[in-house]
Amino acid sequence: MSYEDIWKREQERQTAEKRKPGHTESNLQQDCVRWFRLQYPKLAMLLFAVPNGGKRSRRTYVNKYGSLVTYSPEAKAMNREGVTAGVSDLILLKPAGPFASLCIEMKTMEKGSRQRESQRLWQQAVEAAGNKYVICRTLEQFMAEVKSYLAGATPQP
Repeated sequence: MSYEDIWKREQERQTAEKRKPGHTESNLQQDCVRWFRLQYPKLAMLLFAVPNGGKRSRRTYVNKYGSLVTYSPEAKAMNREGVTAGVSDLILLKPAGPFASLCIEMKTMEKGSRQRESQRLWQQAVEAAGNKYVICRTLEQFMAEVKSYLAGATPQP
């Protein structure tokens, strides 16, 4: 898939985003990862997604007190495995300039698409540890942030 194909898909996605709800953040992230892997094949394995979100199955049972209890076995297991609330959607494990890594939070242009409190807290923690954290809402913004980061740019105010 060429750069032009990715660009066209991003333009179509932005147009479709205005018409219908859905998994637009997921589509944006997929396009960004695809572009990155085409653009930087030697770094492809260093950009990865953190599977914190998504739907989990739920189970309901009656406990010994007769109350209904609903839980998610997957969420329970993931919490024990170390899933942390607020972690960015993508992480690029490549030091550049003064930074140890690039943490990328994907958000859409939709109204209401903003950081949660847990994401703000995680941002503060990773920046304090010497990492760069950005929020990207479009493929173009993602491309600019990645290029700037890999060029060793200093943080923008």
